[in-house]
Amino acid sequence: MNFNFTTKNLILTGCAFMGLLQSCESSLDRIQDWEEQNPATVSSNISEVTAPDGFNFATTASSTFRIVAQNEETGEVMNQIGVQLFKEQADGTLSLLSKGATDDYGIYQPNLSLPTYTDSLLIQVVGAGFPQWHRVSVNANGTTDYNLGAETNPEGRILEDPLEGPANPGEGLKTGGLSSRSGFEYMGSFTNWGRPNYLTTSRRINSDLVNFVNSNLPLRGTPDEINENYFQEQFSNSLVFNQDGELWLTFAHEGAGFRNSVGFFTFDPNNPPTSADEIEVRTIAFPNTSYRRSGGSLSSGHRVYLGEFEQGTGVGWFLVPNGYNWRNRTVNESNATRYSIDELNTFTDDPYRRHMVLLTNNDDEYFVLGIEDLNRPSGDNDFDDVIMIVDASPWGAVDIATPPADPIPTDTDGDGVADFNDIYPLDPERAFTSYAPGQGNYGTIAFEDMWPRIGDYDFNDLVVDYSFIEILDAKERVKDIELSLSVRAMGASQNHGFAMRLPIDPSLVESVTGQVLTDDYIRVASNGTEVGMRETIIPMFTDGFALFGDVQRGGIVNTDPERPRHNPGRLTVKITFRNALDKDVLGAAPYHPFMLRSQDRSREIHLAGNHPTTSANMESFNTEADASNLETGFFYVDENNLPWAIHVPESFVYPVEQTPINEVYENFADWATFGGESNRGWYQNNNGNVNASNGY
Repeated sequence: MNFNFTTKNLILTGCAFMGLLQSCESSLDRIQDWEEQNPATVSSNISEVTAPDGFNFATTASSTFRIVAQNEETGEVMNQIGVQLFKEQADGTLSLLSKGATDDYGIYQPNLSLPTYTDSLLIQVVGAGFPQWHRVSVNANGTTDYNLGAETNPEGRILEDPLEGPANPGEGLKTGGLSSRSGFEYMGSFTNWGRPNYLTTSRRINSDLVNFVNSNLPLRGTPDEINENYFQEQFSNSLVFNQDGELWLTFAHEGAGFRNSVGFFTFDPNNPPTSADEIEVRTIAFPNTSYRRSGGSLSSGHRVYLGEFEQGTGVGWFLVPNGYNWRNRTVNESNATRYSIDELNTFTDDPYRRHMVLLTNNDDEYFVLGIEDLNRPSGDNDFDDVIMIVDASPWGAVDIATPPADPIPTDTDGDGVADFNDIYPLDPERAFTSYAPGQGNYGTIAFEDMWPRIGDYDFNDLVVDYSFIEILDAKERVKDIELSLSVRAMGASQNHGFAMRLPIDPSLVESVTGQVLTDDYIRVASNGTEVGMRETIIPMFTDGFALFGDVQRGGIVNTDPERPRHNPGRLTVKITFRNALDKDVLGAAPYHPFMLRSQDRSREIHLAGNHPTTSANMESFNTEADASNLETGFFYVDENNLPWAIHVPESFVYPVEQTPINEVYENFADWATFGGESNRGWYQNNNGNVNASNGY
């Protein structure tokens, strides 16, 4: 079930960023006319590299998404659809960027900080209702709109689950226990993709139905997380008619990478089969239960009529894992078939023979059939690899011996987010999360400390790795920021501190915890913010050397390979706001970090283009090498428009002592010279562009 994402692309035009991170204005808006500046060559000497005016050296952008869960055919929108966004890493792994759910209008609107080289993201639907994996292209200067249910989405919807299942479809499946005779009856003809030509009028799949399914069959659950009653022997996954009646079977969802086949069989409930050989006829209802553009051609709501059944008839179900062969348009039983009668599943041992769960919604009068396609106990035990809706007429014609189910999604904290989507189900002020640069990943902020004089451009005088978690409420507003910091290097004779500015009034902050403030050159109020400031200034640490433990003051730490290596200094800071704040108000992570130079509160070093705080000594600007534009408010660049601080959204291989950054990253000079228009991923170790021998 692995998938090589480079082979499938879902292209969506009109995707967008809302502006670059490290300046209030887009750096592209501020760069002067390229034909006038016309950089003819790129110098290999860092002192001769010149960036265009107004370039803020941003490596990330703030990107807004509008993800809609809507059936394009019916126009019906779906609330409570769980959504996760991922970025693909250079090594092929996925980095989680956000977790949330659609609101009452069927919309999820995350705001993310993304590398400027990003051209696509992956969307995962967590639960039933829509195809599980989507690829969306990302472009600049706008908002990304995407409908999870649009039939007109371009080709390339992802076929297989990148997080589930073995690389070889044969793994996780067993061939033991196969019927001695292989063969099925078909209800009628079907397309090359396995979609029946005998579909009836589609069944309505609405939010209530999807929420019922997701409440009772959470994606990637475990037996305990789902419901232990589902595995009790007294509950049946087959139906028995107590009077004459009819059945319909509807495709609702698939969460698998296989092209699974689903069918039914009849039996005498007083003498049920004890082996697959005792089943007289196995009838294929859906040759291929795969979504359109996801290995098949089905949409939620596609329904078939199974027929009339006499009183006293038992109806069971079966699934053939990866059974559909589109080349010869047949169902092949090369893997052990899963049955609704547990005793027939001899390919595994007790207590793992149950591979189907049949749930009853008495209020709306339908059954939900959830199927696990991999051999239990392997696989994910979520029983959502195929989800079918079973309708009986009349409703009372079948005996109900199914486990109890929750007809209405539980919302324990009353915040409007169902517990199955709520990361904090007991807290009405918190529901979702977003991550920068990605869950468990780190970015780097690196400083030169000689401002306003020219330094050596090794960007190792203070090197701080960061990882942000934004904790959001049900309306996607920020309630908390959790910040993990790793101070990796101080290649300086001076001692430095580190702080962050937020563009809000300090009174909006309830508390800050986890700071390491051992010096009195910066004073903080009881809520952890600096006193006397118009904007919120949060000092993280005041003594960088102290974080490394017993090191020589005034020396250099972790920048000279000939000297002992020290473990990074680590701290975790949590910022809680009195009331949740819109992300547009706060901006995007890493917000506005800056160095407190030489433990002197008046000497600050910020990222290019960012303005100083009101505590900074303004007399240093436009002295020595500083060429800040005080008129336009564009600060902290030198006469060649180069910065004293750099931010990259990955853990940075910083230069060794007195080695310019372009002697580690060959594409840095080109990126800077052309104002970020080329080599946007200059810091990535691709195609040998990183000279690691010059890095620490």
